[in-house]
Order: sequence, then structure tokens, then C-alpha cells
Amino acid sequence: QPLSAGKYCFSGASAKVNGKRVAFNTLNIEVKKGSGKSRYEYFEESDDNSTRELYSDYILRRGENVQDKIRKNLFIKVDVDKTTCYEGESIVATYKLYTRLRSESKVIRRPSFNGFSVYDMVDPSAVPSSIEKLNGKDFNVYLIRKVQLFPLQSGKLELDAAEVENSITFLK
Repeated sequence: QPLSAGKYCFSGASAKVNGKRVAFNTLNIEVKKGSGKSRYEYFEESDDNSTRELYSDYILRRGENVQDKIRKNLFIKVDVDKTTCYEGESIVATYKLYTRLRSESKVIRRPSFNGFSVYDMVDPSAVPSSIEKLNGKDFNVYLIRKVQLFPLQSGKLELDAAEVENSITFLK
């Protein structure tokens, strides 16, 4: 991000190929003086309610409690297609991370499924993120795990939790 208006020249890359030096084009950029507002200030002043609403939780306002803001805007949800079944009858469980925050997430513990035979249905890295509306708010949603489970015994079986480590950035 440029600090001031002006003309900037970025020299092209060069490499030695088969003993010869090859140079690539230079890049000239002219930066013009703008309004001085960051893109997040534009979100705050935007007339488009959906844009303002989608990015509003990136901003930590004076007096807001960080833990409460994170708790309301970042969580894991598990959905199952049914809560009762017979031995050998399949259940589909989907673990998703819901967030309205600017964060980097890393799954540190995938759920294990004691008492079940497990079939992973999709590779989470192959599934793009999506946006889902939950309680009237749009959330960015990331798939953690989607499995088909076959109970190996009767009785009450519980699904393990997934754990995600997050690095969250707020704007003040």
C-alpha cells in the first residue's frame, strides 16, 4: 500500500537461462491522491446495508468486550441428518466453522468417532467456503469434516468435538 501519491517504478525480474540473462518488463504505477479513507471506513459509511453488515464485525468499537464479540461471531456447528438410528444404519455428520471475523484458522483436533465405523465423504480442502445466513446474519462457512457414520453398537453414543486454533484481527 503506497504511503503517498506519485509515480513508482518496479524493475522486472531477471534470470539466467542457459547461460543468458533474461529480463522481464518493468512495471510503472501512478498513485493518485484519494480521499484518505481506508476501505474499512468506506464499509462503515456504505449505503449498501449488506456490505456494511458483512464487514461490521471486523471492527472493534470502544467499550466492546473482545471475548463476547468472538463468541457471537466465531464458532463450530455440527449438523447430523438424524439423532436416532439402528446399529449399522448410517448417520451423516457435518462439522462447519462459522465466522464473521477476519481470522486465520487451523484445525488442531479433528473429531474421532469411537463406536462408529467412519467414511469421510469429502476432502474439506477441496470444498470452497460459502456464505450462510444464521439468525439473520451472514457468516462465512468453512467445512471441517463431513462423514458418514455407522454405529457399531447400540446405546447412547456421542460425537467428539473438533478444535480450531484461530488468529483474529480486529480494526479499531
